Amino acid sequence: EPSRREGVLAGIALAVIALAGLFVWVGPEGPVGGSTGTDAIGAVLNADVVAAAGFLIAGILTLLKRGGARIDSAMIYALGFLPALVLGLCTGLLLAIPVTRAMAASTAFATTQLHLTMLGALAMAFLAGVHHAWPELVGRRISEPLGRAAAALTIFGLWAMLLPSFLIGLAGESFRVNAYPPELQIPHVLAAAGST
Repeated sequence: EPSRREGVLAGIALAVIALAGLFVWVGPEGPVGGSTGTDAIGAVLNADVVAAAGFLIAGILTLLKRGGARIDSAMIYALGFLPALVLGLCTGLLLAIPVTRAMAASTAFATTQLHLTMLGALAMAFLAGVHHAWPELVGRRISEPLGRAAAALTIFGLWAMLLPSFLIGLAGESFRVNAYPPELQIPHVLAAAGST
């Protein structure tokens, strides 16, 4: 169990992430994507988000290291949350740097980063919380073998969808296309299969 001090520090880190993220993650056309001054402010705020999230990740890993955690469906979703959060932060940091943002802002890379952050990190955290609290909410337990299988399938599908999408974005494809180039057909099929 985390101590009261750790809970307060985690709350402060979450507040920093929420406030800085409010100003940073509005996209390249928003208030942080215009002039050189706002680019500098955006880079500082994004660094604050990454530092606060790094603190949270270190706290979670320390809590896991202490032991006592059982591998149930909620823990599998929570463990799926960590790499999604780390990759979302790293790719978000790339999109905060003005030079790389200019190259990747209107590509599938930026769209995939948004989906990774929203679907990967938030959905995994939500599903972990639901699986953990479900017995207390409704008075019935979830089938653990079925829950573990669903968690593993969800995490596999998430990465099977997002990794090819990042490659498509790195290849320079715009996020608004109505026909896919033949050389990117295989990553598109893999991403569609992963989302399915």
